[in-house]
Amino acid sequence: MSSKMDRRKQYTRMVLKESLMDLLQEKSISSITIKEICEKADINRSTYYAHFANQYELLDSIEEEFIEDLVGTLTQYNLSKEDDSLQMSEKFFEFIAENSEVCQTLLSENTDIHFQKRA
Repeated sequence: MSSKMDRRKQYTRMVLKESLMDLLQEKSISSITIKEICEKADINRSTYYAHFANQYELLDSIEEEFIEDLVGTLTQYNLSKEDDSLQMSEKFFEFIAENSEVCQTLLSENTDIHFQKRA
């Protein structure tokens, strides 16, 4: 029973993140409303607020997930070994290429400058 709830929670968070990312391609984070995110995700506002306090917290969650994925991809290499350094560089660029749309959105002027300083 709890795994079903976990899946539903994961799905809700995924849809909210995708909806915000779509909206960020059109306008800035400061002009995006919770109502717009909910309409795009087809989720009611009370469900939204069960997961996130506001649109900035949702954006922060997307940024955190991106950085965790990147770090997870790169930590398997030993930088003191030349072969590993080269492989890590290749993996880094592959990761960026595979996630180019997310990178482009997170680094755009529509998000806050916070991610650009962290990245």
